[in-house]
Amino acid sequence: MGDKKEFKEALSGKKVPLLTLDQKWHQLFERNGKPIRVQRLEDKIKGLLTKQARANQKYQDLKKLKNTLMDNIVLNMKGTEENQGNTVSAKRLEEDRRLIDEINGKIAACEKELDEIPEKIDELNRTLMLETMDYCYREMKSNAEQIKFLSDWLARTRREIKKNVVIKQNREIMNRQLYAYMHDIFGADVIDIFDLEYHSPGGDFDDDPEEKE
Repeated sequence: MGDKKEFKEALSGKKVPLLTLDQKWHQLFERNGKPIRVQRLEDKIKGLLTKQARANQKYQDLKKLKNTLMDNIVLNMKGTEENQGNTVSAKRLEEDRRLIDEINGKIAACEKELDEIPEKIDELNRTLMLETMDYCYREMKSNAEQIKFLSDWLARTRREIKKNVVIKQNREIMNRQLYAYMHDIFGADVIDIFDLEYHSPGGDFDDDPEEKE
């Protein structure tokens, strides 16, 4: 394949389906199996998809936990206001705020990761597409070469068959003529005696042995 960078630039902005999730894509390699480079790219994409699913689940869990802590803060603030000097509520309020700050940091990290992963997947998927195209076109080229070889062989074989059919027919005509002349010259009684010898196994000269089967 030519410069893959040029292909990537030409395909920029064009939507490329996620190949590893397409069953027809897997069927492209059923005959010969996937090349090493294709396997490695597929594994990397699968790894990123797993990472994306985990990050998304973690993000959802953190959001739920944050909402729970926010509810706790509201309750603790009410408790502090109603009971001035309530150190328990104040400590809980302080701890919940600390946890929320910590969760906000984790949520931000998840959001960043969830923003970056699709870009990485798309980049690997486009590289995988180029490797797939390279494989498919090499396979088609190889098949085309085999098709040409077999077409040429069949053409030669047909010509050879036609030539041999003519030779066979000529030999059959010659045999019939020879046998007819021998009958005319020596007579049927003499020919019958020699037929017993020359029609024995290994000496048969009938026109077409296959017709006897």
